[in-house]
Amino acid sequence: MSGAHNFWIFIHILLFVFWLGADLGVFICGQLVKRSDQSFDQRMLLVKVLSMIDMGPRTSFALMLPVGLQLSVNMHLIPLGTPGLVLCWLFSAVWLAVTWGIPLNEGKPVALSLRKIQTLLLLIVTVVLVPVGAWSMFGEGPVISDWLSFKIMVFGLICGLAILIDLTFIPVVAAFTELAEQGSTPEIETKITAGMNRVFAVVWVLYGALLISAYIGVTKSF
Repeated sequence: MSGAHNFWIFIHILLFVFWLGADLGVFICGQLVKRSDQSFDQRMLLVKVLSMIDMGPRTSFALMLPVGLQLSVNMHLIPLGTPGLVLCWLFSAVWLAVTWGIPLNEGKPVALSLRKIQTLLLLIVTVVLVPVGAWSMFGEGPVISDWLSFKIMVFGLICGLAILIDLTFIPVVAAFTELAEQGSTPEIETKITAGMNRVFAVVWVLYGALLISAYIGVTKSF
């Protein structure tokens, strides 16, 4: 293998480590946020820390697509030329800019617009990769290898799960708004706990899909 190819493999591994590793920190902070015995300020601090740690996985998420595609092209598993690769990297650059633009503009109207754009980008990746992966598994698509076809389909599903996580988190934000205005009540605490549990139910599914994707990438089989 060439030195350039080994470099992209190294980057691919680093992205996986930062994605899953940092996400465990997000999970732990999320569990602590549910505890009603903590003060409102303590819980808000945890939410802030959670959001900061979450930028690691979100950054890795946006970069995983072009890096994975770069590796696939290097292995001659996807017949994509330089223009296609450049387009993918540009798409990822926009995705990354939107991802970082949201926390940097928190509280401003532009943040809401950026969240909508982020959802649209994730939706685009989902509706493109899932059919392409499935189509290729039946021998009709552009991806030559079955294992890579399945891996691409799984990544598309992960993007769909990411959309679901963000949507599921909306009621949690509303519950914390009530907590800030009214203080802690059993009803509000129930909303927070139930909301966080729904979020992490989807997160566990995403973790499983991510581990499956990693296993396929290492073993080249499924």
